[in-house]
Amino acid sequence: MSKFKQLNASVLLVDNNPAILSVFRDMLKDSVDHLVEATTGEDAVHLLRSQEFAITIIGVHGPEFIGREAAEMICGIQ
Repeated sequence: MSKFKQLNASVLLVDNNPAILSVFRDMLKDSVDHLVEATTGEDAVHLLRSQEFAITIIGVHGPEFIGREAAEMICGIQ
């Protein structure tokens, strides 16, 4: 049972670390309508161009352009 109020929202989780994704997934799975995960910044950008998310949670450290670069690209998506 989640401690959080149920949100009528889609959430995108982005991180290259499976353990971090797992923690967020466990926290949010019962609290949001739709939970989508991406392990790369590139995947996140593609998902954001094709779907609408109320919230995006993104890691800022990673081996590729996850994090700051991806966040800059995401902010440019209309």
